Amino acid sequence: MKKILWTSTLILWMLVIFLFSNQNGEKSQKTSDGLIKNVVNIVYQINNKELTKEKEEQLIESTSLIVRKMAHFTVYFILGIISYFTLKSYQVQNIIFYSILICVLYACSDEIHQLFSAGRSGKILDVMIDTSGSILGIYIISKINKKQINRRG
Repeated sequence: MKKILWTSTLILWMLVIFLFSNQNGEKSQKTSDGLIKNVVNIVYQINNKELTKEKEEQLIESTSLIVRKMAHFTVYFILGIISYFTLKSYQVQNIIFYSILICVLYACSDEIHQLFSAGRSGKILDVMIDTSGSILGIYIISKINKKQINRRG
């Protein structure tokens, strides 16, 4: 049952990444900018400060790139964790290596896929960011898993 659950979760998460990559450049930018706008407005409301339209646009523009790159890092951080648990459910040897391999190959295919989406491009930097996110996720979850195994035995 664990194999089916984790494999399904892995495929579903890869589909989520695929769908984000399938957005054209304009829609992708609007999605990111909409998220930033919501966060900025919430922060200003919490602090009871007034936010002008000009200030809002300036904040969106100045944070857009970092938010987009953090999104890459985060979705692949999650992919790394899911890959680890999927391979663990199959009792794969060298689980860390193969988890990273899955994520790197998917990051490469994701960037190639973006070459075919209007207004998008494939970037080596994004593959490196994606890979970094997945490696961190895999590293953290493997350390947690190792501690749990040591406690049991």
